[in-house]
Amino acid sequence: MKDRSESFNRSFLIILAYGIGFGLGYITRLGNPKIFFSFYHSEQQIFANYGINLKDLLDLLFITPIFAIISFILLRRILEDSAFKEMSKKKINCFYYIYLIAIVFFAYGNMIHITMNRLNSDIADIYNTEAFYYSVYFLDEFWGHHLIEIGFFIIFTEFTFLHTFSLINNAPETDQRTKLMSRNQKSWNAILGIVFGIATALLYLEGQSAFLFLILNPIFCLILIIYNNKHNIPLKENSLLMLFLLMTISFAITTIIWGILTGIKPAYPFFYQNSEVDIFKL
Repeated sequence: MKDRSESFNRSFLIILAYGIGFGLGYITRLGNPKIFFSFYHSEQQIFANYGINLKDLLDLLFITPIFAIISFILLRRILEDSAFKEMSKKKINCFYYIYLIAIVFFAYGNMIHITMNRLNSDIADIYNTEAFYYSVYFLDEFWGHHLIEIGFFIIFTEFTFLHTFSLINNAPETDQRTKLMSRNQKSWNAILGIVFGIATALLYLEGQSAFLFLILNPIFCLILIIYNNKHNIPLKENSLLMLFLLMTISFAITTIIWGILTGIKPAYPFFYQNSEVDIFKL
């Protein structure tokens, strides 16, 4: 049970780090505070000031470098667990490479998103031509958001698979303490799975990528469930896969209800953004 719990806990910490980073940013969106920096402009030989939204500053610090470092350390620790002693070096390296690709997508998308947001918000009206607006909009809403969310999706899917692999290579214990821990974990899965599913649905609706993950989430969740069942692991004992499943279900329900209540657009991304609906405008 030790390896199973460590695998779950380390994987869950990655999701938690992601949620804390976004949560800190969106909490500070209320009131829209700014942090001002004074810097020396060497070409013009003057001191200038720049004010950045506190949410964007926290996103730059937490979502890009800190999240990347934390998740990479946890990935290394997971792959060092005894459950992975039978995995070949080639396969372990493959997981590292997949992670690196995903985190590059994620960090790159986040940087584009923040930069384009600032340009769109801070640029003077005389430069805000139609061509400029469409360029910023595409880089932020389509390129930036999609890279962030695809990167996180790959990371989450990989860690769910690794947790499943650790269960396959460890015989479950049957003492009463283990059963009690399992029941507690199932309760938290139900709560957290629903909450994360709703939260990611609202985030992805704002990022105009919810429709993409209405397709990807069920497909990869089903693949992982088939892999899990093929090795005779009870689904309810696979904590991270249950979290994935519950998130997938609540994500789909939230997105579909949103579409019913707000209507559907004629082209991708099909769903309205939160900021387009009056009750979500701050």
